Amino acid sequence: MLEELKTLERWRRQGVALDYFVPDTGWIDHSSDLTQFAPQCFPNGPGGVVEAASRAGMKFGLWFPVSWGAMSNSENPVVWPDQIPTPGEEAEPGPPPLVYENGYLKEGGAPARLCMASEPYFTIFRNAIQHHIRHNKLKFFKLDGINSYCNSAHHKHLPGKYSVEASYDHLIEIARNAREAEPDIALIWYWGVRSPFFALHGDAIFESGLYMEGAGTSWFPTLHYRDSVALNLDQSTRFATTIPPINKDSLGVWLADNRWGNFMGSERWREALIMDLGRGNLLFPQLWGDLSLLDDRDVEFLASMQALVKKNELILLARRRAFGDPWKNEVYGWAYFKGGRGLLFANNIHFASRKLVMDLGPALGLEAKPGSALDVVSHFPERKRVTREDGSAFRGGDRAELWLRPFEVLMVEVGPASGAGALGPPRLILAHQAENLGISLSLKPEPLAVWMNIEFAEADRFEREGERKRAEALAAALPSLEGEQPILAFTVRLRKDGQEWRYSPVVAEVVQIVARIGSEPLVLIPVPDARQFGNTQKAGCSWVVYKARLRRQWSRERVEIAVHSYLPAGVETQVEGWIVRQWWHESGRPLPDGFFANEPS
Repeated sequence: MLEELKTLERWRRQGVALDYFVPDTGWIDHSSDLTQFAPQCFPNGPGGVVEAASRAGMKFGLWFPVSWGAMSNSENPVVWPDQIPTPGEEAEPGPPPLVYENGYLKEGGAPARLCMASEPYFTIFRNAIQHHIRHNKLKFFKLDGINSYCNSAHHKHLPGKYSVEASYDHLIEIARNAREAEPDIALIWYWGVRSPFFALHGDAIFESGLYMEGAGTSWFPTLHYRDSVALNLDQSTRFATTIPPINKDSLGVWLADNRWGNFMGSERWREALIMDLGRGNLLFPQLWGDLSLLDDRDVEFLASMQALVKKNELILLARRRAFGDPWKNEVYGWAYFKGGRGLLFANNIHFASRKLVMDLGPALGLEAKPGSALDVVSHFPERKRVTREDGSAFRGGDRAELWLRPFEVLMVEVGPASGAGALGPPRLILAHQAENLGISLSLKPEPLAVWMNIEFAEADRFEREGERKRAEALAAALPSLEGEQPILAFTVRLRKDGQEWRYSPVVAEVVQIVARIGSEPLVLIPVPDARQFGNTQKAGCSWVVYKARLRRQWSRERVEIAVHSYLPAGVETQVEGWIVRQWWHESGRPLPDGFFANEPS
């Protein structure tokens, strides 16, 4: 943490000033009264971290697990009577077992679910937050893992469904007491709070009603893992109709080379940041994870975005308008306008270019006299002047049509024409250019060749589970590969009875593609790869993309593939092939082969 705070001090000098520093899970001494930090990680207590946060100009915050005893303090015998019984069990739980795995307690502590409406756990929890306010300058706290249903007949609340009200009343009391002790404190309600009325007692609500978090994909395949995560977050945001955008915790951007963050690293983090800004919540920029994954150019970009946001704060506090449908994976996005000026955020999560259509008038909230000249400027992915194809300016009331390139996130500012000449070079993407950036391959079936035969490492297990081995061969002619770096991508979607069918841990375990161009074998990289099944992604995924960068001398060559799978009866594979031109800047590290995924170094 101290190293991260040194990084944040340096960022501050580079123009990035963040408000809060909030350690997540792992800080708690599980045998304590929640006032103590884990001694193996904080042998001298949290004082150095709290002071370093102050030096970096940040307020200190903490994450608290409400009912997740293993992450809270279920190793403290005092709270054992406050356990929530497993449904169907008549006896009250006894001491939780201490189960070890790989040198540590499994799940981080003694497995138990703790009841917030029971004593002494409620008082311990409330007093702990008061302690951290007084002694550790707590200005932000996050309440996570809330289980409001308790069927204990020994706690001082009615059991079963009647316990829910008591649990939430106690949580509201904790929030109220915290704000009485520190009026400047901020609170995020995380897993377990779904009602928009809790915004009356806190600052942000995470849950949308969908089982997803900041590292889980949607059911639409993408060239990069994070892009499908961004689509999932936008689907969730659109679904959360009862929560005001300003109060909806949209989860920010996860930067992680660990299982919880699904090894996303920093790949496509800038695109994710722009779409997170577009969702409209107050927590911006919200970065979760390893800040060392960002370099000086990233910090420069972050500083420019933070300055842009502060300059346009009143616009971003205006009503959010939506266009397109992320649930259907159309070109979609968000718009904010105040009077004659506004910002628009659009996303094209697709392997081909598609058009964004904007009605520059009341539909987006723009107050502009019909026919009046407008300045339309893109701030991302590059700063350019947005015009008609003939180079003339857009006007109030126009229907503007812009090509979005494959997997492009676009942020534009619209305002009255200023007459200034420093709006940047024109953004000019003509139809023939757009169509060449993402080309669908015409895959045709062909007989399986001898070189296509493969074996699955887990074939015996799949056979025991009753899954059926299948293979199909397909081929297509490649287009010209001149110009920007061509990427070959094959998408495989799993369907059953017309609906997506999910597999866990990763589809790459049961679907494998082998490929050849001419007589040369081609190594394909799977997305998601074998490591990317942590967090809510463990619930399963319904697709895999196999991709590879191509040599330009393979222009017009024939590509042949074999799609092998082990799937239950009734589950079908839908395969598409694409050539996508890498028009974007890519900062992520190249992914290694399967040796890195599951073998020792």
